[in-house]
Amino acid sequence: LTVGVDLWDPVMRLIGQKYGGVEAWVELSLYNRFKPIVEVGLGAADNTPEDGNFTYKSALSPYFRIGMNYNFLFGKTDDYQFHGGLRYGLSPFSFEVVDVSEGAGGYWNEPTVFNVPSQKSVVGYLGIVAGLKVKIIDNLFMGWSLKYHYILHETKCDYGKPWYIPGYGTRGSALTGAFSVMYSFPLKNKSSKAVDVEPET
Repeated sequence: LTVGVDLWDPVMRLIGQKYGGVEAWVELSLYNRFKPIVEVGLGAADNTPEDGNFTYKSALSPYFRIGMNYNFLFGKTDDYQFHGGLRYGLSPFSFEVVDVSEGAGGYWNEPTVFNVPSQKSVVGYLGIVAGLKVKIIDNLFMGWSLKYHYILHETKCDYGKPWYIPGYGTRGSALTGAFSVMYSFPLKNKSSKAVDVEPET
């Protein structure tokens, strides 16, 4: 059983990314080959484009993914793996667009500023993953992966589609990455102990 934390978004936010959050996951290894996995996280956005006239905001919201990895190196060793996998993700969240300025006019020749009301959305998407996992020391591992996302269904909103989807990323970029630190807990069956029987004299 492996528990991991994805550090990609926290690091990217430190260097200026305007969206993202934190994610953790649990994976069960079946014969070092099939790896069912559950991922959960929180994501938010607060972005004012440099050449834009608005601010996009998405409150901190949860997201969920479930899927399976396949280890192509299952017959080699437990110390590293190269895997491919599929995910189904679901993200319920809300978003709004504020401080939208539009043209100059009126008596004072100033731009009109208004807000787009908060909207609720639920987005379901497919994820395709390819990744590498390596052992650092004892049961501590690190991993890198590339993820491709494709939207399967989403709530129709009155004022357009969301720019950022928690767990998915921005609408204009379906490809993203992950960098994880993980710890594996060995799960073994209890072995039966032999009982010594003294021979009769």
